[in-house]
Amino acid sequence: MINEYLLKEKKINIDKMMEFCEDGIVCSVKDLKDDIFHIVSYCSEGETYEDAIKLSKINEELKHRKPIVLLNEASDYFIKELFPLVNRFERLLRKTLYLYDALLGNKKNISRLEEKGLGEVFNMIMTDPVFDNKIKGFVNETRRFTKRQLIKEINTIQEENQCA
Repeated sequence: MINEYLLKEKKINIDKMMEFCEDGIVCSVKDLKDDIFHIVSYCSEGETYEDAIKLSKINEELKHRKPIVLLNEASDYFIKELFPLVNRFERLLRKTLYLYDALLGNKKNISRLEEKGLGEVFNMIMTDPVFDNKIKGFVNETRRFTKRQLIKEINTIQEENQCA
């Protein structure tokens, strides 16, 4: 498993880059173009959950250097592991919403969920656009308000969503 980064720095200290390496992780640095650009690679011996965790920690450590991520196989590992779970959740959520709608006699206008992304479905069931617009209107009209005033205004508005 490999994570690879492009760094734009005048000088790379290989020892400093290796400080992030835990057991089983090897670091290498290749200098490019007038020693201003460098490819820094971190490679694990295996492709296990533990290896992905080690490489993810390195990824976090490097963020302050603002690297360009060329390859992040640790992230790929987690995506492959989590996608089936997210996919199952999404399918069961859609099924539940269709059954809910059918039992209510199509009163909540839930239709064509298969054409909507998960974010759209979430917004549909968890947010109220009328409520959002009223709060945005208050904020835009009032311009200056205290936290207490905003909370008081929020508490005066009834919130509903499509599935309520």
